[in-house]
Amino acid sequence: MNSRWAAAGVQAAPLLGIPAWLLELQRPSNSWNFPLLFALGLFMLAAGLLLPFSVLLISKRGFVREQAVNTLRFHGVIVLIGIGLGIAFAVATQFDPPNPTMSNPPVHTEAVLMAGAIAFGLVLPVLEFVRAIFRGRRAWREFC
Repeated sequence: MNSRWAAAGVQAAPLLGIPAWLLELQRPSNSWNFPLLFALGLFMLAAGLLLPFSVLLISKRGFVREQAVNTLRFHGVIVLIGIGLGIAFAVATQFDPPNPTMSNPPVHTEAVLMAGAIAFGLVLPVLEFVRAIFRGRRAWREFC
């Protein structure tokens, strides 16, 4: 495989999560899957972890391995942010009322869920798209 293509492909790997997300949205169900609409970032994160990790395992070229490590480091930080949101969710549920109703809503839990929806449904996909374009072009040009 051409190392230039491999290095650019490693940087653009998160974009492979978009077709997987679209296929999952097309799956027939009895109800509207509202949380799936905000899960595009999670699909991109999975693709951004799996492909570079497999390239890291099989690649012998130093430049391609360097690009894979760079991508894995970035996505590792995103995973840590997700773990932090999960911990914040668990803590927030402890401060909500024991019997939530419409007049007594679980505001703390909803706030953490909204932060996660914005982070993984809007910010991360845009960040991944911009990063894939710029880092992929950079990897293409830097290859010796």
